Amino acid sequence: MALRPSIRFDVFKRDGFSCAYCGRKPPAVILEVDHVIPVADGGGDEYENLVTSCWDCNRGKGAKQLDERAPTINVEEQTELIWERERQLRAFHEAKREQAERRESQFGEVWDYWFDLYEATEMSQYHTPWKNSLRSYVEQLGVQEVKEAMEIAHDRFRWPSSKAARYFAGVCKNKLAEQEGRVRECSICHERLVLTREQAAEETPGSTWYHTACGEGDGG
Repeated sequence: MALRPSIRFDVFKRDGFSCAYCGRKPPAVILEVDHVIPVADGGGDEYENLVTSCWDCNRGKGAKQLDERAPTINVEEQTELIWERERQLRAFHEAKREQAERRESQFGEVWDYWFDLYEATEMSQYHTPWKNSLRSYVEQLGVQEVKEAMEIAHDRFRWPSSKAARYFAGVCKNKLAEQEGRVRECSICHERLVLTREQAAEETPGSTWYHTACGEGDGG
């Protein structure tokens, strides 16, 4: 039994309208829903068993040569694919619009929260978080984590200032480091130490780390 259109488009939205196998999106491809565990092998229509796939990948055609591919589809099938492409494009653009609105709403919420914490209606641009960075923090950490970082900065600096804004950014960066598993213990002072992404990528088993200041104080 074919999946209902509402289920298909829910799966597309969940997967960001991207083929799980090749990463392509409309309008470059027509999308379908694939069963991770095939129905013939007992797979069901649960969301966990459904994944977005493009027309080619779902038929195992993507890696094949042209002379190995199935015969050209007939006019009726071609017409249905054209209509399906139109439906998917409309849904894709609607999902992008909803995503943009959600992001803007979340940004507005945390931006206003900074002003609420300091009980201010106006503030120098130097006393507020940098907008582009704030959008990135909201996207990566979520609204609640960003608000918590703002509260930490406010507890440290009770008046709006550039120091408060920079401190907030530092708290967010530390939260991201924790999220990405880049926090270590200094081998000398045993305090918290944050690796850069480059250091984390080059880390080898058994590596030890220490703060630069600790190393200098230890004569290392």
